[in-house]
Amino acid sequence: MRASLPASFSAPKPTLAPVIAATAAVTPAGLPSSTATAAITPTQTPRSTRTLAPTVTLPPEAAFECIPTGTLREQGEVVEIVDGDTIKVRLQDGQVYSVRLIGIDAPEREQPFFQEASQAAASLMAGKPVVLIQDVSPTDPYDRLLRYVIAGDRFVNEEIVRAGFAYASPYPPDVACQDAFAAAMADAQSRAVGLWLLPATGRSGQAAMPTGEQQGLSGNCHPAYPSVCIPPPPPDLDCSDIPHRRFHVLPPDPHNFDRDRDGVGCES
Repeated sequence: MRASLPASFSAPKPTLAPVIAATAAVTPAGLPSSTATAAITPTQTPRSTRTLAPTVTLPPEAAFECIPTGTLREQGEVVEIVDGDTIKVRLQDGQVYSVRLIGIDAPEREQPFFQEASQAAASLMAGKPVVLIQDVSPTDPYDRLLRYVIAGDRFVNEEIVRAGFAYASPYPPDVACQDAFAAAMADAQSRAVGLWLLPATGRSGQAAMPTGEQQGLSGNCHPAYPSVCIPPPPPDLDCSDIPHRRFHVLPPDPHNFDRDRDGVGCES
């Protein structure tokens, strides 16, 4: 038999257990703020700030006149030499970045002097602190930082060219030091060092037509085309008028063989 309840009995109403309240980190304007505090406040670790100002001062003996003075400068340490014109650098934010040296072009793997160019780069900066200086473009199409590189009092970009292990190759708009690189390459050519030991080797590593001096035509070959012999205008020549393809081109390129200004003439 079920026991009967008194008529005056009423069941207690259930009560909700307290819920942990949390306040937003920022209270919208016009709304009262809660007195409860959040159990966990998410935080974000800020990434390194990269100020667009010259925060690094070069030593007086490294005051290279062509290097921009009002662009981004960063300090880091070289952790890997990829080849004669590409390195990996650990910056002060702890991250490692690929860095492409502005204005020069060293031999690729399987091309003549690849090892020598890589060794030249290593002797200048492997494991050393460096200063990276931007020209105009922050990166190249492969997301590598585009930089002039200073190791101690050595302007690495220029010295690799002067040693004969890279071509001076303008890639607009990053051309602040291109005249200096062209002069360094002319010096290497005059001393027949590095790449210039080969009897006129083009950028692709394939033998090109001998230079004017080697052909006995000195004075009739324009210096804008150092790996082949092409006379200055007039007449104005087109790629269809010459047998050469994919040859090295320097400013001022009087025949306009290098229409995309990548340092290579008559690419197709």
